[in-house]
Amino acid sequence: MASLYDRWIHVPEIDLQIQAVLGLYASHGFPGCIGSVDCVHVPWDRCQAWLRSLYCGKEGFPMISYKVVVSHDGRILSVTP
Repeated sequence: MASLYDRWIHVPEIDLQIQAVLGLYASHGFPGCIGSVDCVHVPWDRCQAWLRSLYCGKEGFPMISYKVVVSHDGRILSVTP
């Protein structure tokens, strides 16, 4: 899993990168923003029976939700289950 993180997750670390992203979002009316958030719900076909009620949503079957933060250029900054 760590190798996937290192390959796909790109958090701005250099102050110049952070300031560039902040400046771009500010110019579009979003001061202080460094990314955009979205969530995706993925069906969990092999959910254990005892967990089913905890993970069932309005769809009626178990799902896992992932929050993804991306930068203005589509780079993934964060993924959390």
